[in-house]
Amino acid sequence: MRARVLLTTAVVALVVAGCGAGSPFDAVQTTEPPQQVSNDAVFPADAERPELADVVAPAGSDSTGGIPVSKAGVGVVGDGDVVIAVYFDFICPYCGVFERVHGPYLDELVAAGGVTVVYHPVALFDHFSDTAYSTRAMNAVAVVADLDPQHVPAFIAALLSEEVQPDEGASGLTDEQIAQVAQGVGVSPAVTAAFTATADFNGALLRLFVPWTVAATWLIPVEDGKVGTPTIVINGERMVENWTDQGVFAAAIEAARS
Repeated sequence: MRARVLLTTAVVALVVAGCGAGSPFDAVQTTEPPQQVSNDAVFPADAERPELADVVAPAGSDSTGGIPVSKAGVGVVGDGDVVIAVYFDFICPYCGVFERVHGPYLDELVAAGGVTVVYHPVALFDHFSDTAYSTRAMNAVAVVADLDPQHVPAFIAALLSEEVQPDEGASGLTDEQIAQVAQGVGVSPAVTAAFTATADFNGALLRLFVPWTVAATWLIPVEDGKVGTPTIVINGERMVENWTDQGVFAAAIEAARS
């Protein structure tokens, strides 16, 4: 078992109530709009928020806005499996800690069978970069889920690795760097070329899955008017115990399996 990781806090709380149409988290946006790397990576602030049913979703995703991974494959929830849903943002430091502490363990459980991990990337923290990094990274994962789903877990793990994950307040990886990370885990250049592909969505030219990033982000569980990352839900029950303790996390999963 890996060494215990201690954190002073595990959840970044955000107020959801009273938010505008462009983003579910306008309440935490900076007063000045960031200088985005490309307008096609940003959902129009004055546009009506889309529902998941109204957007093009990646082929490997499900009706909850997540990407399930089981022994049966990406996009499939195993029959009778314990379902572990993990909501995370690619620039959230605690999300990186969660993946680095528990990712290999979850991979083992999935490979052994009986457990499905549903990855729920969300774009909460675009305001922590000046390039809409959370949205761009989430869109890239959606492209891989759609065109090369077998590489989704490794791509997510690589983006959340200590060597790759950008700090809050940094610019975030460029599109080219995100593509390099994907290719480093086996995604083909033909797939990564689609990271910056665009399509019309209600008159706006956006990256292919940007509307999906907005709709899926809105589906993060809310508790007491707040959301946080990472959020872990095991068989429909939100984990409130200290997930940084590997023993506690494993016990919660075993309890769901019994």
